[in-house]
Amino acid sequence: MSEQRTEIRILYPTDPRTLPRVYSNHVNVYALNEEVYLDFCSIEPQRSEDVGPVKQAEAALQIRVVITKQHAERLLQAVKEMLDRSGP
Repeated sequence: MSEQRTEIRILYPTDPRTLPRVYSNHVNVYALNEEVYLDFCSIEPQRSEDVGPVKQAEAALQIRVVITKQHAERLLQAVKEMLDRSGP
């Protein structure tokens, strides 16, 4: 018996007034077990301080996105394709 696949079309909201927005100038990516964590943060470099030989700034976590490793691979491929299309 063959497995039938049904195509699912996903509709995304396009009204910018209804979409939540989060500003991030830094992302920390790490993996645990079967999940990939994307911590989107804001860092204010002007608020950094000298700690020994380096500067240290506190990152304000804006949102954490947790996805499967399979979704992370698809996300990586989609970003690569988008960057290739957009040029240098």
